[in-house]
Amino acid sequence: MAGSQQSTKANRATKTGKTHQVPIRIHEDVELTLQNPKGKPVPDWHYVVKDVDGEIHEGKLDANGHAKVRVPRGKCIVKLTPEPPRKESRPAPE
Repeated sequence: MAGSQQSTKANRATKTGKTHQVPIRIHEDVELTLQNPKGKPVPDWHYVVKDVDGEIHEGKLDANGHAKVRVPRGKCIVKLTPEPPRKESRPAPE
């Protein structure tokens, strides 16, 4: 692959010496911050993020009302709740 040419595929050599192109997923960090109407952080809320591939990422905001989630580039759905989400309340597949 030429150094100046950009591509979403990369070359990978196999044990046979053949080169194959495989797709590479570009990931991004999605930063979540929750504040009350006065701008104060809201800590310890739970989040559910459904990424573009349909994978579910769950966690809890830190003491500053912040979290960082690594997801594939693309549209994602975010849900924030004060209590851990029930399985049926997670974002539905599209």
